[in-house]
Amino acid sequence: MPLRKTTKRLYLIPVLSKALDILELLQAENQPMTLEAIHRQTKISKTTVYRVLKTFVHRGYLSQSPDGLYR
Repeated sequence: MPLRKTTKRLYLIPVLSKALDILELLQAENQPMTLEAIHRQTKISKTTVYRVLKTFVHRGYLSQSPDGLYR
C-alpha cells in the first residue's frame, strides 16, 4: 500500500484574515489613516476595505472622524 502524502489543512476565513490585517496595520501605524492609505498598504480591494472599516465602526472597534480618517 503506497504512502500518502498528508498536508495540513488550514481552515481560514479569508475576509476575517483581511479584517485582522487592517486592524494590525492601524495598530502598527498608530495614527489615523484614510481608506485609500489602508487599501494601498494592505493591497486588499478598496470595496472590501470599505466594508470592513464600516463594520468595525458600527461594532465600536474603530471610529471615523469627520474628515474620513479611521482610528
